[in-house]
Amino acid sequence: MNEEEQGKDASSSEQEVEEVPQELECTLCLKLLYEPVSLPCGHSFCRRCLRRALTYKKECPLCRAACLPGAASNAVNIALETFASSRLPKAWAARKQECEEEDDEDRQADAQAARVLSGRSQASPASAAVPEEGSGVSHTVPLFLFPLQLVPHQPMIFQFFEPRYVVMVERLLAGNRLFGLQPSASEDRDGPPGLLMMVEQCQQIPGPHTRYVVQTKVASRYTIQDPSSIVEEPGTMGLHYATVQPYDDIQDDASLSPRVKELSLEAWDLTSTLLDSLPNHAKRMLLHMCGPLPSRGQHKRLSFWLASALRLREGEPLGLLRTRDLEMRVRQVSGLLAKRWEQAQRRSRGAEYVFRNQAPGSQAGLFSSSRASLLLLLGLVLSLVLLRFGDNIFSGQQQPGISTTIGRAHSPPEIHPSDQRQMYEQPRQAQEPQYSEVSSDEL
Repeated sequence: MNEEEQGKDASSSEQEVEEVPQELECTLCLKLLYEPVSLPCGHSFCRRCLRRALTYKKECPLCRAACLPGAASNAVNIALETFASSRLPKAWAARKQECEEEDDEDRQADAQAARVLSGRSQASPASAAVPEEGSGVSHTVPLFLFPLQLVPHQPMIFQFFEPRYVVMVERLLAGNRLFGLQPSASEDRDGPPGLLMMVEQCQQIPGPHTRYVVQTKVASRYTIQDPSSIVEEPGTMGLHYATVQPYDDIQDDASLSPRVKELSLEAWDLTSTLLDSLPNHAKRMLLHMCGPLPSRGQHKRLSFWLASALRLREGEPLGLLRTRDLEMRVRQVSGLLAKRWEQAQRRSRGAEYVFRNQAPGSQAGLFSSSRASLLLLLGLVLSLVLLRFGDNIFSGQQQPGISTTIGRAHSPPEIHPSDQRQMYEQPRQAQEPQYSEVSSDEL
């Protein structure tokens, strides 16, 4: 080897190895900061390193200052990331590749563990081709406990006024703006799946009590693999946190069969025609509740949009939301759309019969069924009865004209004629005025 080749090797080795300054070094892994996340105390760590550290204690690994349970899901420190990537480009590229490989290994380990727990063989080619739920990057997010059926990409406006959710909104604005819409504090396998919500806009309502109007959009569905990860933070009056893992459909738009794509395109054409025939106020209301109609050819987004926009029976939106089979969902929503339009034509109804005209939370209202209306009417009648006779019923007093004795009839007691004459004479004598003699001198 000549001197020129040795000089080239030495220069190349110097270029490959870049010394990481201390201010850009993670104190947990002692490597270049990648996806740096800063805590309120001011210290910054790699997101992966901080997530692992917070599983043991909810405090800063360096100064032991208390931090939020979802601090690892906060937004990346853009200034620190830009400075590190521009100053050490080669070290940054190597660190990025290393972290991506570790993420792939973690996802494969989680998928293998899920297959073992579900009783499926690791060597099964059918199960290996299906991605497991929770294969995405996990997030520790606060939970809004409310049973509401929404679909991905659907907008929703919330008004938060409870103290625990006011604290949640303030933390969301300082973090990654993600929270979970969870039906209850415990995951229900038969209920609606959890939804990962993204905060888009927020406005505080002036007044004596803090209120926030928050405009959100469904980012994705998620699953909670470990129910024990749902914890309540002390001192927040019931604010829960959980580690969630988003998941998506098994197929994508490109992997659909030609027949399913044709069904989706026909459904889009019919939907566009029906929307144009709607009155302006009904069309604005529908687009406000469900969002704009997806573009032609966006089969997955169209299937979710129709699941939120069609007039469906109870339980049908839940099945469309829970399934991960995109082809099945496209077939179902296309068939439901054609069925509703056929019923509308048979009953001489317009496009208003095809689409729903209620907000996403109003289908479970008091007047959603005749049974609920009857119960409400009976409750009103019972309330009126209690208001009229409640005091006498509970105090045991008898209302004039009403007999409180049940089971036997009572006749008025017999009164002797002389007693009856005396009873009528006594009041008359009591009412007669008494006169006394008055002399002229007194006058």
